[in-house]
Amino acid sequence: MIGALMLAAPMLTSGPSAVASTVQPAVVRGNYTMYVNWNGSPGWMPFPMTLNRNHTGIDGFGDVITWSLSGKSLQMTFNGGGSSTQYFGTKTRTGFNRLASPGTMLSGGSVGVWYAVKTP
Repeated sequence: MIGALMLAAPMLTSGPSAVASTVQPAVVRGNYTMYVNWNGSPGWMPFPMTLNRNHTGIDGFGDVITWSLSGKSLQMTFNGGGSSTQYFGTKTRTGFNRLASPGTMLSGGSVGVWYAVKTP
């Protein structure tokens, strides 16, 4: 009986690691309409954004995007026009963040909030 359990033990330990190695992270690629609000200004500024599977993207202003997703936590960096902006948020069923619960963004000394909705 102990011999049979010892033979089964390697199968039990290799099973979960084999499964874990084949699990792919959630893919966020696609087109989005992004809404930003800098420094509490009135209203939201919308613009298009495309995220690619290879963790890159581009926005409607030509800024180059790099992104990473860990669980549902998203971090994006937009580089363009000599500046860099960091976006922090959460993946949702329809995009990232929500109007009622926006993500944060930082650029130099400026701060803002944002959310994005996936478009067809």
